[in-house]
This record gives sequence, structure tokens and C-alpha cells, in this order.
Amino acid sequence: GISWTRFGAEPVLIPTGAAGEWDGTYAYRPSLVRVGAEWQMYYSGSNHLVDPGTTPTYARGIGRARSADGVSWTRDAGNPIFYYADGVPWRTIRTYTPFVLLSRDGDCLQMWFTGANATAGAGIGYATQCGLAPPRNVPVSSRPGLALLVALVLGLGALKLRLG
Repeated sequence: GISWTRFGAEPVLIPTGAAGEWDGTYAYRPSLVRVGAEWQMYYSGSNHLVDPGTTPTYARGIGRARSADGVSWTRDAGNPIFYYADGVPWRTIRTYTPFVLLSRDGDCLQMWFTGANATAGAGIGYATQCGLAPPRNVPVSSRPGLALLVALVLGLGALKLRLG
């Protein structure tokens, strides 16, 4: 069978533990991409100590950490990239679960992620980062049926999806 060797006794990226940090109590659902000689991890994070009355308290934002070896990670000082309270109407309750790919030409990062608000439910968003430009945030759909179709196309057609 397949055998995995665990690295160390602790996770390679843990919540900051800080009461005021956006990812103080949760760091999970990573998506990794290699850009040049560097690994970039895009991850979901949250802190149930910030706005504890809101729900859910585990799906608040998306951040990035960088690593040369895939084991030792440094969070970006500008995190979070996207956050549930950053004023984007279609994702005022949840912003999480990034999936990131490098475009075929290697010039752009492409991110699909989940967002939700209280009235429309969950949808899948799309953002890009090309060159030095900041990510652009565009909702794919706030209708659950269409969001499911997009998720199926991305999931089942990933090998056929032409990026770039």
C-alpha cells in the first residue's frame, strides 16, 4: 500500500493564537501552488474571539503563507487577502476554502473560493493576481444551483480546464 511519513509532532501552520488576529483560532483548508522557487499556501482562517456573536465563526477569511521548503511557513503581513467583513455584499458571512492554480503561462494566479451572505446563501468566487496587480474579486454565482454546476465543472473537468 501507500505509506506516508509524518513530519514532526505539530502542524506546519497553526493558528496565531492571538485574540485580535483574523486567523487566531483557525487555520485550515490549504491550497498550495509553486511560484518559481517558492511555495505559496492559501488557507482559510478565522478567530471565534472576534465578533463571537456572528455565525459561522470558522469561515471568515483567506490568507497566504510562503515557504522555501513546504515545511517552514511565514504568513504575509498583509493578510487576510479576503475577509468576510471587507464590504463585499455577496460574502458577508463566509469567505473561505481557496483553491489556487498557476496559469499555463505562469503569469497569473487564479483563485476559486467560497463566500456566503444571509440572503443568497453560498456561492463560488473567482479572483486573479497577475504580475504585481492586486487580486480582483468577482462573484461567479450567489445562486446555489449555478454554484454547484461551477463546482462540478471545476472538479470533474480539472484535467481538461485550459488556464491561461
